[in-house]
Amino acid sequence: MGKKSSEKGFSLIEVLVAMAIMGIILFAFFYIINTNNKVNTKNETDISSLNYVQSEIENLREKIKSGEFDFD
Repeated sequence: MGKKSSEKGFSLIEVLVAMAIMGIILFAFFYIINTNNKVNTKNETDISSLNYVQSEIENLREKIKSGEFDFD
């Protein structure tokens, strides 16, 4: 029943261990990809919000310089 030295190939346990290791590696890889996508989405939202706020600040500055905006 044991593996003879002249037999070639992998045992069932070796294949299962290799598949488990590959599964863990793939899980970690996809977890990193998913986290990266979430961070990218948040960054894009933050950047677009920042751009909007900066444009509104510039509009207010122009109104203040041209005298259209009164503080009274």
